[in-house]
This record gives sequence, C-alpha cells and structure tokens, in this order.
Amino acid sequence: MTDNDSSDDLLGPVDILVIAFPDGSPHPEGFASLAALVESSTVRVLDMEFVSRDANGAHIVDPADLPAVDGFDVDYWSGASAQLLDSDDLEYLTADLQAGELAVVVLIEQQWILGLVGTWTSTGARLVADGGVPTEDLIDALDAAEQN
Repeated sequence: MTDNDSSDDLLGPVDILVIAFPDGSPHPEGFASLAALVESSTVRVLDMEFVSRDANGAHIVDPADLPAVDGFDVDYWSGASAQLLDSDDLEYLTADLQAGELAVVVLIEQQWILGLVGTWTSTGARLVADGGVPTEDLIDALDAAEQN
C-alpha cells in the first residue's frame, strides 16, 4: 500500500492459515466463523485449498469429495480455490500433516485495514509504511519486556 494507489488497487495484509483436521473431516464451526468474517467484509478469501497427505505427498481435495458433515456447506466453499497456491506451496505448507488428516489452507486478505487507512488518507494523511510482525518476534519482545 502506498499513498499513490487508488482504492481499487489496494490490497490489505495477507495471512495464510493451515488448519489440520486429524479425523479427516472439516469442522463446520470454524468455517461458519470464517464465512461470517467474509460476509462482513472483514476478510476476503484469496485462495482456499483442501489438502490430504499420503505416502506420495500432498494432494488437493475437491470440496465435493470431502466427507459429508452436518453444518458444513460444501457449496459455499466450492468456488474458493483460486489456485494461487501451487503444488510446491501446498507440499511445503502441509509437510507436518499426518496420513489420513485433512487440512484447509486459506490465503486471507485482512480487508478491515483498508477502511482504516482510507479514513486517514482521505483527510490528507499518508501511509508511510505497512507490514506484519512475525509472531515469534513479538512474543520474544513481550517476554523481554516482562523481564525488565
């Protein structure tokens, strides 16, 4: 994001989540929470892939092939795959998956921040820098602060 970008060109911070389901079935509660965030424009799902692993590596699972689970709306998520994450990405991201587990890999844009930045820039302020802080770095800094 820079102050020269039009609002149509802005992209909020992007995070990636890899959630493993040891029983091999999607858990609907988390997907309902994610859907609520999408519908409120808090986040946007840029890509979503369901992945399983066997002795030959990671494999993309079509949502239509997922086990039927009460409360999990397969149709809602069936168009979420944009294939931004390639097979090498998915292999790396799901390396810790055990055989028989299912994972969902979600690339999420944090849209809420665009409104915040837009409010400031519309009043003449300008965005000088943006970016994330690695969680481990933040935890280390908080631990160090507690020790002082």
